[in-house]
Amino acid sequence: MLSADHPSPAAFLLRIQDGDRNAAAQFIAENSPLIRRRFRHKLDRAMRRVFDSQELISTVSRRLDRLVRQGMVRAVNERQLWSLVLDIAENAVIDKSRTLRRLEKVEAQDSPFASMLRSCLLAGQDRPDAVELGDLFESLPDPVDREILSMWLNGTSHLVTSQLLDLPHATVRKRWERIKEKCRSRIEQGEQAKVHAAPEAETRP
Repeated sequence: MLSADHPSPAAFLLRIQDGDRNAAAQFIAENSPLIRRRFRHKLDRAMRRVFDSQELISTVSRRLDRLVRQGMVRAVNERQLWSLVLDIAENAVIDKSRTLRRLEKVEAQDSPFASMLRSCLLAGQDRPDAVELGDLFESLPDPVDREILSMWLNGTSHLVTSQLLDLPHATVRKRWERIKEKCRSRIEQGEQAKVHAAPEAETRP
């Protein structure tokens, strides 16, 4: 018989459906060996240098937490819960690889921003205070701004973006400058959190 400290997947699901973020975190922590084994072969040598298995688990945990917090977990049974978790992990691997490749190619005036974002994604994602793409999108309350950032990350030019969104080119460019400032601010908040947490970590035995 399972103890209260080791609930069944069904028990986890009921708590997650009720919006229990701690249950989501515990589910990922207890099943992290299975998730690691499932995705070990998907991380080639190059990807393992920037996205190890612990980082994968941390990213999955943060993304599931975000879904629970927003009330967007639609799983109704254990199979669907596992399908959701594995989809999150699959997308995390794809997103990291695609974004890093894109940021390596950015030139001209967006190059400093791309370098800042790439460094952020490469640096210590296993920290709980780490900033990832989902955090940057959440820092943009306007859905149009989120769409512009998404298109930029996919390599779409501002001119094409303006045509797709039916906006003046100049408007998209102005929005893009504000988007970069908001993203920089969110990244800097994460960095400040890391600095404040460092003394506490150093005092631990």
